[in-house]
Amino acid sequence: MNQRSGTSTRRGADVKSVEAGADGGEKTGDLDRGDTPPASGRIRRFRLPREASMLPALVVVLVLGSVLSPSFLTTQNFETVLKITSVVGLLAVGQTLVILSGGGGIDLSVGAVAAVSAVVGALYAGYGLTAFIVAAVLTGSFIGLINGLGVSRAFLQPFIVTLATMTIARGAAFYISGGTPLIVSMPDLNAISTSKLWFVPVPAVLFIGTAVVVHIVLRYTVWGREIYAVGGTEEAAYLSGVPVARRRLLVYIASGFLAGVAGVLLASFTATADANAASGYELSAIAAVVVGGTALAGGQGSIVGTMIGVLVIAFTGNILNLMNVDPFMQLLINGLIVLVAVSLEAQRRSGSSRGRLRGLAIMYGTIGVGALIMFTVLAPS
Repeated sequence: MNQRSGTSTRRGADVKSVEAGADGGEKTGDLDRGDTPPASGRIRRFRLPREASMLPALVVVLVLGSVLSPSFLTTQNFETVLKITSVVGLLAVGQTLVILSGGGGIDLSVGAVAAVSAVVGALYAGYGLTAFIVAAVLTGSFIGLINGLGVSRAFLQPFIVTLATMTIARGAAFYISGGTPLIVSMPDLNAISTSKLWFVPVPAVLFIGTAVVVHIVLRYTVWGREIYAVGGTEEAAYLSGVPVARRRLLVYIASGFLAGVAGVLLASFTATADANAASGYELSAIAAVVVGGTALAGGQGSIVGTMIGVLVIAFTGNILNLMNVDPFMQLLINGLIVLVAVSLEAQRRSGSSRGRLRGLAIMYGTIGVGALIMFTVLAPS
């Protein structure tokens, strides 16, 4: 009995220690190793939270936009940006859950899943809006289930599993649609993209509402703490009684579900279900999560940070569009933004060692040389 009691006590300590990752601190560890005293912990809460670390960058982007373009700070422009961003935002929320769960978690299939979900929903458009939405989200959830089973039960690498389902989903979308966009003539569906709630586009309300709900679940429920625990240290979470495989399965299903919802929004924007839709959106979602400060190793990050990351990338792209910057050049700039964000995150997590700074200097110097060659020698005539 004493041994069981001791084991229970240790497991309880593990749970409390693992839960600390949800507050942006150390991911795991024994309670008696370098813990911050309660008084210091209270003081630390007044510091800038980890999830808000990119908030200054968002402010800088907004200020630059207002200076560079008179059309930036207009109601119509903000409505357009929020409306278009809602699709990537939903995908990024699901991607955050997957990455937080650790184990190399990533979902490369979300863009293709959004496309095939819209295509399958279009097949049931004749039965009304409800049938369209149900068919789309069930399709997304089903592919998410496949991803989750491959990762949590078959113990396959998430990158490989989701890369395969990305190809399968995109191929299924082309096969079902015959390679041509399917017309979805539904006034109710179109109303989703054109309606507003308190002067805010409904797609943006859907994205923000989803993000708020997921944030509350992650921060204030046992399920959310267990996601952080699994991503922090899988072994400690398992020994604490957390159903690791089940939690990872659920986050992939959630990611697929949100991809299905994103597919509904895409169809409402264009009144079509296109197998080519959302191509590359998975990379935009991952970029938003990384820029928002979520650690790719899992266990650290937040939905608030992801929302900030989504807005930083969206408004940066919007400024470049208003300035008539070449679309291909925009891809280069977005890639550099992600690279800088990853570098800053690595420095914040591991410190600025001399070797790391030297390596970053060499890397960015090489990028500069490549840019010089591209703009001088390889530039199109």
